[in-house]
Amino acid sequence: MLYKHPVNAWKRRLGAALRPIEPPVLGRQPSVLCSSFAPYNTLAALQQEMKLNDTQRKVLIGVGAIVLAMLIYPPYRIYGYGGSSNAVIESGYAFLFELPNRATVDVTTLLVQWVGVLIVGAIAFFLLKDK
Repeated sequence: MLYKHPVNAWKRRLGAALRPIEPPVLGRQPSVLCSSFAPYNTLAALQQEMKLNDTQRKVLIGVGAIVLAMLIYPPYRIYGYGGSSNAVIESGYAFLFELPNRATVDVTTLLVQWVGVLIVGAIAFFLLKDK
């Protein structure tokens, strides 16, 4: 019986899988999306799958506008006098470039608001998907 070296056997078995796939020609789609070694095939499949309808576009624009508005008018807090005082004297919303004296932007509240808007926007985006 002829001895076959295991490395050569694996090279033969994986030879077809590791062979580079030619990029698709313009105007022609790849016939088979079979290789995980060809990221452009996966990208082409995702681009075909992720076509936005008008309602989804409006949701994305709306979510972006809301996040931008939250950035322009962020929540702020004014803390009490003294270096060690954690008492909040005043809180509210103000234009980013016209915050009251001694006010700091409440970053945690702003991030929680953004996460909430993004979650609601993502749910709306996927519910409005065409079937």
